Amino acid sequence: MPKQSQHFMTDKKILQRICNYANLNKDDTVLEIGAGTGNLTFEIAKFAAVYAIEKDEKLVAGLEKIKNKNIRIIRGDALKLTFPNFNKIVSNIPYGISRKITLKLLEYKFNLGILTVQKEFAEKLTASAGSKNYKFISSAAQSSWDIKILEYVSQQAFSPVPDVKSAIVEIKPSRDFDENYIEFIRNLFNHRNKKIKDTGKRIYELNPGELLELYNNQNKK
Repeated sequence: MPKQSQHFMTDKKILQRICNYANLNKDDTVLEIGAGTGNLTFEIAKFAAVYAIEKDEKLVAGLEKIKNKNIRIIRGDALKLTFPNFNKIVSNIPYGISRKITLKLLEYKFNLGILTVQKEFAEKLTASAGSKNYKFISSAAQSSWDIKILEYVSQQAFSPVPDVKSAIVEIKPSRDFDENYIEFIRNLFNHRNKKIKDTGKRIYELNPGELLELYNNQNKK
């Protein structure tokens, strides 16, 4: 019986579309977080090598029975592990760790990400400055990545059926990660309604470019 918050994608057409979005080939090394029952892992392995991370011991035992030269199982907590080298990440991210995994992935260099996340979280990742969904995680992710929602996914694509819809997002790293900048905006968003004198805008109204300018100006002082 799946543990709470474990929902495994079973819709083969969507699994295939995820791999198509990732444009996988034999030269790719893919990272998969939350391999679960291996449904997506199998699809990825048809095209590329995949490091499949899974924390649940029972699920790991099932995955380790798979004999496929393209699949390498990593037993452990994705939030605590150091990831192996990869150039693409293709994952159905467990809902409960989406935010923390996003912040961790910002520290890694890769070419493309195709992630299935909760719909609400996808809309935070892609939110525009000034909107109700624009949070710290929006500005942090957009500071290094170009992000777009590719499609929404019905609850019926999963087993057991979750209470919420999901979305597939595309991530294309476009700017270097700066840990100090992430901490700067994290502190700013603790006071997201505060008005910034130089701009006349509140913090949640500042787009990633304006936040970066504010950061650079502070560093000059």
